[in-house]
Amino acid sequence: MMKIKEVKNIIKGGFLIQTAKDNSLMYQISNNTFINNKSYHYVARFEQHTLNDTLYVNNLKHTVYKFDSQTKELLPYITHGKGWVEGVTPNGYILANYNKEKKLREYTCIRNDNNIWELESPFESFSLFKQYALAWKGKREYANTCQLIDLETGKVMWEKEYTEAHIDLVIPFEDKIVIEWCTELSSDKKDKIICVEIPSGKVLWENSTSGNYKKYEKNRLVSFWSHYSTVGPSKNHNQYAEIDTETGEVYIHKFENYNKEVFTTMVYKDYLFYAYHSDNSEYSDRMGVGIIDLRTHEMIQEYDIDFTRGDCNYIKSMGVYKGDLYVEVETEVNHSDIHVFELEEE
Repeated sequence: MMKIKEVKNIIKGGFLIQTAKDNSLMYQISNNTFINNKSYHYVARFEQHTLNDTLYVNNLKHTVYKFDSQTKELLPYITHGKGWVEGVTPNGYILANYNKEKKLREYTCIRNDNNIWELESPFESFSLFKQYALAWKGKREYANTCQLIDLETGKVMWEKEYTEAHIDLVIPFEDKIVIEWCTELSSDKKDKIICVEIPSGKVLWENSTSGNYKKYEKNRLVSFWSHYSTVGPSKNHNQYAEIDTETGEVYIHKFENYNKEVFTTMVYKDYLFYAYHSDNSEYSDRMGVGIIDLRTHEMIQEYDIDFTRGDCNYIKSMGVYKGDLYVEVETEVNHSDIHVFELEEE
């Protein structure tokens, strides 16, 4: 059974914790990027890792770095001109630029310094997996739409749409992708999750059990959501949900009388870690991290974090590295500290 023990360290000014599938952990302090607690003097814009577990770091000076998991070094991988790298493909990369006149993004697939294809798109995000990308996060009339792009040709393979909703979550697997649409709290429509076969576009299953899902094991998604809404009914409040991605079967467990806000979650081993706040806002006097055992679906611990209250109090991100739990606690707008806790598994 997992347990959070005492705080070991506080990393002043640390923010934006991210983890990769090779168990690397990244965060930032000012203009420095830290990977596995080693400082690199780059301004990291994002971290991206593909299904082959490779970790890439993109900075603001037109360079993408590849993290060598054996030598633990960050090595220059791609240098490009204007724009930014939206994602790294198995044999190239996708360069993005914004066309102000057309109000569209221009994506270019580049291999061996050659432009393979170009695509104008209203979508702001490409989620890459294998030889495909899901284009989503569209503006205005495109907010409820996504497209599958073939990275070899730039061709649109298919499009999915759910009106009066926006895409909130995209989770790729080896041969399928899970897409979640969320409606407004005041809407009468239900949220929707679909699992789509790649590349055919066939919908394998569909349900309305929305949540901030995380991958667990090979074919499961897990979520814990607790939120009180003053506008419309609360969606899936106090609810742990688990989806079998092979069949679409849903398991739901309600934590009755649970009265805290939960938004940020992560999976580590057989446990779901969740950040809680004691009231209905982000400006909480009391917050901390709880643990749900994913084998028994029981809450096994809640650990209150000792922090100095500011104008904005919120747990924004979490990660685990070498058996320690890293928790980003934001207490002022644009200021966070990372609290590091020892974990113990009995």
